[in-house]
Amino acid sequence: MRDRSGPRGGRLLTAALSAVLLALIMAAHALIPSPADTVGPIAYGGAIGEPVDAEVFTVEVERIEIARSAYDGAGDAGEFGIEGEPIEANGVWLVAWLTVEARRESLPNVSAELDAGGGYTYSSSMWFMNTLESNGAPFEPARPEYGAIVFEVAENRLTDPTLQVSLNTSLDARLSARADIDLGLRGTELAALVEDPEDEVAIPPTEMR
Repeated sequence: MRDRSGPRGGRLLTAALSAVLLALIMAAHALIPSPADTVGPIAYGGAIGEPVDAEVFTVEVERIEIARSAYDGAGDAGEFGIEGEPIEANGVWLVAWLTVEARRESLPNVSAELDAGGGYTYSSSMWFMNTLESNGAPFEPARPEYGAIVFEVAENRLTDPTLQVSLNTSLDARLSARADIDLGLRGTELAALVEDPEDEVAIPPTEMR
């Protein structure tokens, strides 16, 4: 009688080695960084009410307002200033009031996103002329600038908001610095703000601090 254990054992060994090889390939693939990880913004974390040092700039979020309508206010210009018409949000406006300062060189481009939590991210609104993004002037070292960044968000998608602010020397955001600021809004406190927002909030022109 012929011995059949040899070929069968060989097939089992081959299958086992193939499984091990496949597992090693999958593990190696998991260790390879994605393009977003290799060229994406470098994030520096912090929280509302404290300065966040992002190496090339600093930012401090002072407060947050949530409102149904927002408009460009005249600010210190008073009656001589020009005020815009209130714009009602399709949802609510989340207005972040913050101070931004370049540290080493002039930084002409600012951008911001709101990570609302739950996988939802919002770009800042460009409906208003008085925001930090619409200012047009570059951010300079030793010249902190105070103003607002505004987001139009759905009420039911605000769960754990984080403000993400970037300042760049160009529109290319690859490997740029980004400040991720935990806004400290969640649970019952956030729900109360969303369910009973302010009627209106004015967005005055930015100012030097």
